Amino acid sequence: MSRQARLLALFNVRPDESRLVVWTLGFALLLNGAGVLTRTAAYALFLQEFSGDDLPYTYIGLSLVGPLITLAYLRLNSRASLAVATMAGVTSLLVTLLAVRLALQSPLRSAAVFSLPILSGVAVTLAMTIYWNLLGRLFTLQQAKRLFNLLNSGEQAAVLIGGLLVPALVAWVGTPNLLLVGAVLLAGGWLILFMLGRRYRDLLAADDGPRDRAAPPPARIPRGRYVRLLFGLFGVYMIGAYVVNNLFYVQAQAQFGDTDALAGFLGLFLAMTGGVSLVLQLTLTSRLLERYGVGFFLLLTPVAVSLFSVPLAALSALSAAALPLFVLAALAHFFRIVFDAADTAALNVLYQPLPALVRTRVQTLIDGVLYPVSIGAAGVLLLLLINVAGLNQTQLALVLLAILALWLALAVGVGREYPRQVQQALRKRLFRAQDELVLDSVNTAEIERVLRDPNPASVLYALDLLQEAEVGQMPVYLAQLLAHPAALVRAESAAWIERLALSELLPSVAARLPQEPDIAVRAALQRTLARLGDAAAAEALWAGLSAVEPLVQRETLVGLLRRADGIGRDEAAHRLTVGAMSADPALRANAATALGALYEVHSLSLWDRLLRDHDRSVRHTALDAAGQNGAPALWPVVLGRLDAPQDAA
Repeated sequence: MSRQARLLALFNVRPDESRLVVWTLGFALLLNGAGVLTRTAAYALFLQEFSGDDLPYTYIGLSLVGPLITLAYLRLNSRASLAVATMAGVTSLLVTLLAVRLALQSPLRSAAVFSLPILSGVAVTLAMTIYWNLLGRLFTLQQAKRLFNLLNSGEQAAVLIGGLLVPALVAWVGTPNLLLVGAVLLAGGWLILFMLGRRYRDLLAADDGPRDRAAPPPARIPRGRYVRLLFGLFGVYMIGAYVVNNLFYVQAQAQFGDTDALAGFLGLFLAMTGGVSLVLQLTLTSRLLERYGVGFFLLLTPVAVSLFSVPLAALSALSAAALPLFVLAALAHFFRIVFDAADTAALNVLYQPLPALVRTRVQTLIDGVLYPVSIGAAGVLLLLLINVAGLNQTQLALVLLAILALWLALAVGVGREYPRQVQQALRKRLFRAQDELVLDSVNTAEIERVLRDPNPASVLYALDLLQEAEVGQMPVYLAQLLAHPAALVRAESAAWIERLALSELLPSVAARLPQEPDIAVRAALQRTLARLGDAAAAEALWAGLSAVEPLVQRETLVGLLRRADGIGRDEAAHRLTVGAMSADPALRANAATALGALYEVHSLSLWDRLLRDHDRSVRHTALDAAGQNGAPALWPVVLGRLDAPQDAA
């Protein structure tokens, strides 16, 4: 295999896709590289000309200008082909950069410098819109799923490379001319767009198809506790992010008096965030999301930011030196940016339980309305706190702690509500007319996604639905769930295998038993082997009967007594009788619990003995076991205990 073929295989790129993938990634690198240089120059020049306390004005400006630019682009996209719209968008960014650079040499310098952070924010938003619109046309859904991590890594790679080059570029051309270098990169991106437009003209000119005029319009603002929590979480997230952003730049301004030095630091800072984000995205994000679930990701950013914001507020109150404050503010900002990829992945998952129309509406409202409104709200809040209330940076750090507390509370609320939404969505998506399960490719993917959920409630609910629908893939799913990270799911999977008498899964059960660390799961596995196993499982059965743990012994006895062929039944009955007549109350209670787990009434004499045991805890265990068994043959024995006042309740 050639080096090129090995490289393509490493990134899961097929040979016929290689040219398109390379061009697309090249466009991402140039577009986002220009954004890195613009952002670095924007904040370095702004903090030279103005104070960090003036940044909130730019947040308000961004909240007003950003949606207008996005709306103009979307209108152009609706009237022209995507190729024309994307090239016009890149052209507008290129011309604006050149115009601002010229304005820096004119009497309009102050206005141009003030507009730079707004331009930087608009450029990031427009670049994301252009790039993801382009991917949606150039790649099919199947390609996008397979190549998502690679195609999405262009932004972080550009931040890493561009940030590392900033100190050298500043030393060579100066901070203001970073805008010219960014314009050159945009020109390169424009050329790639031109080539893509010529080679893939049909894809980029394709229409999305006629709209369904008969479809009812969705509600203007979707209702429900879950949706309100999503809006609240994202709004507080954005406000918290920009408060952290403000604290960082104020501290950076105090630390670096020279514009070029500040620009060099900001470039390296962005490079570090891009590098770490790239590694997380390519190696850990999807695995951590699958293993620990959405709730873990929702808490990741506010907890990480709090770890540095709490000492920042404390040291600020103690009037500590500037350097420790700067380091803490930088670390809070660093982890806020680094975990942005995790936040994005979690947010995309949080949308999934919503119905299709509601999901689209909620995403549109969050991206198009709540995003800019929250930025503006952060700007207004900071201006009120700084200019009206007269708060200093120490007091702003305390305000940040209050925002983080609200952020954490909302994250916990969404994390708890998400499994309920998954359960509701699963039933709605899987069951259609006449409650029949339609296992198409979409529903199969939905089932498999829920079965991988670390939350046991979601998995067990899905199993109940699958069993209710008599799905033939149950053995496949149960075999996989024997290795689920949650012990409850593993134990219930073993119980399902026993209930459904899936003897073909016994090798999987036997293979899991030696490596199972949880006692309750081992007991469930032993019971399954005892009930369904053949002579080959005899060694495991005797190991269960001789186990140190009473729970494992009991479940093995139950499995043997449940067997239809009677193998091992006499030995199990003898051991059960010995336990019921033992001098140890714990062994007698264990025997009562085993009796209650049987499918039939075993030995009324043992039931009567245990229900009349002189030890109150044994009697109550036997009564609970009788209730669990529920066999009518036990009613006379249980009713006979009504004459005992201490047990009648």
